[in-house]
Amino acid sequence: MKNIKNLIILSVFALIFIFTFQILTYQKKIHETNKEYFNKTIFQEAQTHFEYFKVFRAWNAQYNGVYVKEQEGIKPNKYLVNNQLFTNEGERLIKINPAWMTKQVSEMMNILTDYNYKITSLKPMNPDNKAYGFEVEALSEFDKNPDINYYTKLDKENDVFNFMGKLTVKESCLQCHAVQGYEIGQTRGGIRVTIPLEVYEENFEVLNQNYTYQRVLVVGFAIIIFIILFMIINRIYKNQLHVRELKNKYKILYDRYDYAVTGSNLGLWDWNLKTNEVYFSKIWKKMLGFEDEELPSLLESWETRVHPDDKQKAISQIKANQAGETEFYENIHRIKHKDGSWVWILDKGKTIFDEKGQAVRMLGVHADITKIEELKQELKDKEEIMIAQSRHAAMGEMISMIAHQWRQPISVIAMAANNTLADIELEMLDNDELRENTESMLEQTKYLSQTIEDFRDFFRPNKEKEKTTCLRVLEESLKIMEKALENNEIEIIIDETSSIEVMLYSRELLQVYLNIFKNAKEALVQNRKEKREVRVKIFTLNDKILRTTICDNAGGIPENITDKLFEPYFSTKDEKSGTGLGLYMCKTIVEKHFNGEIGVYNGKEGACFYVDLPINP
Repeated sequence: MKNIKNLIILSVFALIFIFTFQILTYQKKIHETNKEYFNKTIFQEAQTHFEYFKVFRAWNAQYNGVYVKEQEGIKPNKYLVNNQLFTNEGERLIKINPAWMTKQVSEMMNILTDYNYKITSLKPMNPDNKAYGFEVEALSEFDKNPDINYYTKLDKENDVFNFMGKLTVKESCLQCHAVQGYEIGQTRGGIRVTIPLEVYEENFEVLNQNYTYQRVLVVGFAIIIFIILFMIINRIYKNQLHVRELKNKYKILYDRYDYAVTGSNLGLWDWNLKTNEVYFSKIWKKMLGFEDEELPSLLESWETRVHPDDKQKAISQIKANQAGETEFYENIHRIKHKDGSWVWILDKGKTIFDEKGQAVRMLGVHADITKIEELKQELKDKEEIMIAQSRHAAMGEMISMIAHQWRQPISVIAMAANNTLADIELEMLDNDELRENTESMLEQTKYLSQTIEDFRDFFRPNKEKEKTTCLRVLEESLKIMEKALENNEIEIIIDETSSIEVMLYSRELLQVYLNIFKNAKEALVQNRKEKREVRVKIFTLNDKILRTTICDNAGGIPENITDKLFEPYFSTKDEKSGTGLGLYMCKTIVEKHFNGEIGVYNGKEGACFYVDLPINP
């Protein structure tokens, strides 16, 4: 049977290969035809330009040249016979023959267009019309092969297409050129037309790209078809083998299932949705503290014991699975134990449908995860305690910042009070001056009061998430850090901002920003003596993430400790200066409370911390 499978796969591969080869061959022919069309189009354009010049020359020759009034820039052509005449009024007229008209029109078009034209000859009467390079090559070819009228050459170096059209001697030409020994019908010269290939090359490049894409698409499609057919054939082969082995493996699988369920301490349940009969295994009942005969296998035995806060969600998810909205049913809820305590249960199951799509049965297992839930809650409590400790650890720094911000207002108030007392002692009290001192003290008192409000907000935790902007929280953090940054000559530069609102705990995000700014300040003070800067950007990524980057110019973080920065109790400072909890708490807040991401990388001048928050969590 395996040989038959291999033969089928080989036959399918051969058919796909032949079909693909034929398509690629057909595509190549179409591509070559398009290339010929492009080359023909360029040639026809150049030929058309040449024929236009021949029409101009024919018109001129029809009248044996034309005469124009003498004017600046037009003098009699010394190479022409009868190159001028005078009217009865004595006005001089200059003769313009076909060659001279062609030369003047060419020079004018060379200036006004990107094309280039020239009338030339191997034996020119006018040295300006002497042939060079391609022109000599083309005219020589005309002399060798009198039957050809056009000669072309692609100049890749200059990215142009050169065309030369042959000019033969007409009877009108002998008037001037007979002295050169020309006879009617001989090649006298030609007109060169040079066309820039930029526009054509752009179109040809698109053609080549499309051709490449089509070939890749055909090959890719053929590979995909082959893989799909290979998988189908392989699946059929495996299914056949599986059917043969099912009878032999049935008992082994059944025993393994029984051992696995018993060994993993999973409680089985089976619900007949047509008769509403329910089966609960011994382990299922034992999880709740009951022996098999103590708890009847009835649906009410589960319904009456589920915690009221969890019941509605569990029933809703069960109904969704029975309606076919979910492939599997999974829910975590609490069930009352025999001793009155609550047992955390991970409940998993699946609905069985009949041929008509009707739900007829539902089976599943119970797993006791009480210890896991207790550990989760314990870990959550510890994290909250650590966050609170981290917040309280910042109180000393906050008080120091308050002291910095209060120092100047208190000095102003003290000075105003001393001035007032001095004026009273000296009996020089002036009402205007007293009012000015009093208003100054009121203004400084208002500033002190606002400072208290700013810092008190930092220690006021959010009970619920609120909709706000990262810019608003960032401005709060900078307001708190203002004096600390100012005293250390650190400039904050906000390069980019966003007004997009996100749902978050603003006090916790404030704590994250403050921690990053504090670390940046300490790094700048330690590593840089002048031009200390912190650059901030708030922008979106793919319309899904709102990113805040905070970059300093303190030189960066050693690569060997970058991965450890967010670990608990890891610090680059001494024990007196750092607890090692700051960045760990930031990571906990951003990732677990905001479902976001925080990280760090080294920029051009220093470390860059980024905080990513989901725009629609």
